[in-house]
Amino acid sequence: MVKLFEYDIEKRVTKMVEKNSQNIQLFLIIFMVNLLIFGQKLFFYTVISDDYMRFYGDHNTKLLVTNSARWAQALLNKYLFIGNLQILPYLHGIVGIFSITLMGYLTAKYFERKKKYEIVIATLLISATPMFAHNLLFSTNITTWLSLLLGLIGFFMIEKGGKVNGMIGFVLMVFSIGNYQTFIQIISVMIFIKTILKLFRAETKQDIKKIIIHAIFLLLLLVFAYILSFLINDIFLYYHHWHKEHRLAIAIHNSNLTTLFENIVNTYSTFINFNYFKIQLDVLYGFSAILALLGSLFFILNRSIVKSSKIIIFVLILFLFFVTPLVVNLPQILGVNIPTRAHIAVSWVISGFFALQMQT
Repeated sequence: MVKLFEYDIEKRVTKMVEKNSQNIQLFLIIFMVNLLIFGQKLFFYTVISDDYMRFYGDHNTKLLVTNSARWAQALLNKYLFIGNLQILPYLHGIVGIFSITLMGYLTAKYFERKKKYEIVIATLLISATPMFAHNLLFSTNITTWLSLLLGLIGFFMIEKGGKVNGMIGFVLMVFSIGNYQTFIQIISVMIFIKTILKLFRAETKQDIKKIIIHAIFLLLLLVFAYILSFLINDIFLYYHHWHKEHRLAIAIHNSNLTTLFENIVNTYSTFINFNYFKIQLDVLYGFSAILALLGSLFFILNRSIVKSSKIIIFVLILFLFFVTPLVVNLPQILGVNIPTRAHIAVSWVISGFFALQMQT
């Protein structure tokens, strides 16, 4: 208790700023770049679709819970971001651009980018995208950006280790999923890319085993967080005597094995149905994937480790490349069609491919 009262917040913050001054400066530069990129939407006020639906719809809280399992977003909208607080000309854009830029920057560091130009490119591949532009056009709920950022911080806390970090991090992940389930896809992609980067450094079969076990642990933790969030949403449904509708109802209806198998096959035979920049994104995704895979192959072949370890590593990397489209298309596998703005996890995949290319 004495230590708590003696804690000097100002001193702690000053020390943290001094330690990370270069990172802060680089982040602010990228943030300014994104402000310029999205300036037209940000400074020329347009109808804020998501807010008008939320504040002037009679059943928005019910809609979020019954349609999308977004119980946490419903709570924030009802008790924190209320009235006209969010309906401001620039608030959505600035918070959204700041959050997505910071998420991109933290991801670039997580993908082990050291050089400034690599950090800049990896960050912009996540933040300066048609998916985020569509979110700005739609004026996506401000809680979406804040919860995604908090969830990402929670994931990093879990990665850092420790009981307290783990518990707080897990709660933040559950809360983030309760706001926007796309968080699951983003974190899954990050785990896949990080696992590949770790496999590049693996020396022995024991190293490979530890890396895979850790990745499986993180994925299981993510699944458990989703299940817990879904159960919390069911409590809301039960308490209010509501029933699952639209997306939730479709997902449950399409959860039989035959339908799931058909949708999985379609994932590999059709491109994502982007509303904007479809051809450009398809080309960028495919080209980045090929370069990343070829680069990974040459990198592994040139490593001075035993042949059996090389084969195991490359097979595992191929597997991760193979399942990535499934992660990106999770809603479609359940038969739920989502708009371009919800495909934001694709940005993390492309940025991850870039990281793999630079690693080699």
